[in-house]
Amino acid sequence: MLRKVIVLFSFTLFCILGLSKTDKNLIKIKLKNGETYRVNKLEIYGNAEPDRFWYTDKDGFYVDVSFKDLVEIKNTAKGIYLVKIRTGAEKVKKIENLKFKFNNGKGRDLNVPLSDIEFIKFTTHKCDKICPLGHIFRNTDFIYCPYDGLLLKPLETEKVETIK
Repeated sequence: MLRKVIVLFSFTLFCILGLSKTDKNLIKIKLKNGETYRVNKLEIYGNAEPDRFWYTDKDGFYVDVSFKDLVEIKNTAKGIYLVKIRTGAEKVKKIENLKFKFNNGKGRDLNVPLSDIEFIKFTTHKCDKICPLGHIFRNTDFIYCPYDGLLLKPLETEKVETIK
């Protein structure tokens, strides 16, 4: 009897927590004038592929990147930085002044140029993540370890060594 109550309680708690995490505002945008927006859809205005753009990296190579590969776009006084899931922060040598299109939450679409944006944070994304205790999750959007509740961090594959 007690076992059934515990199982029912655990299932109910799991359902409540699962439903409470269905926040659709997955992207945080902060403008240089201090305005902050949480949106669920972000596009590059006038682009054939609304979630992809090109830039020149620090080595002078022309690179294609998608929103799903990014954690953050930072526009600082020292330049523009892209924080990628796999490789971390990377300084951009050259990028055109893209316009980002999103809804302000009040029914109005905004087209904001990159020069007016302080940062764009993509709060959820799928990647390989690791728990401080060593649990590894491949291609997941978990934020916390389901085993011990600790905050997961992106797994840096360059530091992983194989034993021969």
